[in-house]
Amino acid sequence: MTQHTMSPSSTGLISRLLLPLLLALLITPLTIEAEESGPFRVAFLTDIHLDVQGTPRKCAGYRRALDSVKDHDVDLMILGGDLADLDRRLPEDYERAGLALDRIRSMAEETGIPTYYTIGNHDRYYYREDGSKEPTGVELFEKHLGRSTYSIDHKGVHYVVINSVVPSKKGSYSISREQMEWIKEDLKEMPEGCPLIVVTHVPIQSLYYAATEGKVCDKDLISNFKPLWDLLAEYHTVAVLQGHNHVHEELFSHGTWLLMGGAVSGAWWQGPLDGTEEGYLLLTLDPEKDQYSWEYIDDGWDE
Repeated sequence: MTQHTMSPSSTGLISRLLLPLLLALLITPLTIEAEESGPFRVAFLTDIHLDVQGTPRKCAGYRRALDSVKDHDVDLMILGGDLADLDRRLPEDYERAGLALDRIRSMAEETGIPTYYTIGNHDRYYYREDGSKEPTGVELFEKHLGRSTYSIDHKGVHYVVINSVVPSKKGSYSISREQMEWIKEDLKEMPEGCPLIVVTHVPIQSLYYAATEGKVCDKDLISNFKPLWDLLAEYHTVAVLQGHNHVHEELFSHGTWLLMGGAVSGAWWQGPLDGTEEGYLLLTLDPEKDQYSWEYIDDGWDE
């Protein structure tokens, strides 16, 4: 798997490493193993909502979901945001907020499955270690879980993970201009026809309020989604994986599936929400045959 981030890579050692590397290649046979072909599985787990206290009941529910993922023999996991409830915590909670993110990561690492993280609105923490304000809410997340905007490549599929919780004048959730430029440049580097999966916490589109309240509104959506949507139409976008609304939803438009991944926490650890059990989305991808499928998995947490 190859990962690309918005941060510049370090190049200071290249000149010192290049000559030994070339000499090694001259005297060492070069063997390249072809990446295993055929279908593989990816798990999308979103809206876990652990707390800074590490409440055992919630940790047990998260662990149950991870155990279920292991049973399905997946290649990688992507966590879709709202991993921990940090956005209303105070300056004195800095250490505990970091430990909450570490708990999310360490429990995922125990599975042995490569895991990638998406920032959600509740993952934002607005203070620094010295108690000063941190206006973006992103620094602590990136310190513990890595960049909030990046891409990876795995077995012929390109994945772009975005930060959809940037506040703007148009709404609470948006994609920054800098991020959009980065996404454009990243997608230009893909091989022609490469299948693309985009991961966002806040949805591009959803019928959640139409289904639950009988009204169509733009609440809880990316406010400036249209430039991203237009950009994705230029590529072989297989799916957009979405979180935030805690229900399983499948929308199909302009050749692309918008898949909302339910919630590991269900109704915030109070049972199912609107018919969606606690669980996650399991995708089966076969880029060689250009075939893709998915199902929502009830992870069996019934407490």
